[in-house]
Amino acid sequence: MTFNKSEKPELIALLPTKGWNLEAGHTNAVSDHHTLEDLVRRAHERYQKGEALSLIKQVENEVEVDAVELQKLWAHLGLPI
Repeated sequence: MTFNKSEKPELIALLPTKGWNLEAGHTNAVSDHHTLEDLVRRAHERYQKGEALSLIKQVENEVEVDAVELQKLWAHLGLPI
């Protein structure tokens, strides 16, 4: 998958922001201290272990990062897909 940086520049700009939740099955990483980048990397670790793709939500504004957007962020961070 190639990542076109112009597709979601707002998500890239949000990588260092805090206030995100990782919804992963029965366990949620619920904290307003997690940055989007922290959770993108955590979701990637889960994916590498064969677990289902995760959904990441911004706590305050209810912004969601779905599976397709998550894979694009992995590519942006240089993480293998």
